[in-house]
Formats: sequence, C-alpha cells, structure tokens
Amino acid sequence: MLKVTAPVENCTICDARGWAVCPTCSGATYVILLGGRPLRSAASFEPDAVRCPTCHSYGAVVCPECGGSGRLYQGHEYGSGRNKPLHPHSG
Repeated sequence: MLKVTAPVENCTICDARGWAVCPTCSGATYVILLGGRPLRSAASFEPDAVRCPTCHSYGAVVCPECGGSGRLYQGHEYGSGRNKPLHPHSG
C-alpha cells in the first residue's frame, strides 16, 4: 500500500489551535441585533442583548481555514476554505 505524507504547516489564522474568535460577537458571546442582523457585540447585562447566533454564546468558532485541525496541508490556498490532505492517485 502506498502511503503519501503531505508536508504540513501550522495554520496561521488560528495559531494551530483549531478555533478562532467569533467574527460576529468578537468573543463577547452576546450581540445587539438591528433588523435581525448583528449590529455590535454587547455585554450580557445590556437590555437588548441576545446570544450570538454565530457561536451560540461560546465566543469562538471552528477555524474557517484549517477546519479545526490546526494544520494546513501542501497546496492549501488561503481563503479557499479547502484544507484536505493529499491522497495517492488511484488511477
């Protein structure tokens, strides 16, 4: 069986953690909505604050670049969101 080892590097978006701070609430876990869309991050005690619809009050999301693995494989294009290991050609 042929085994292909793809050179990997640490993800620079999440610093190899596999998660990133939520882009909607900036880690605050609550937001103020305006017309059903998040307007700004908020503190939980603010009267109009609701739980963040993106991270569900967790404050972080799975890294969009590495998919939570913390690693980027050879051939990965930043911004593509596609991060897959290389597989041998079966043809």
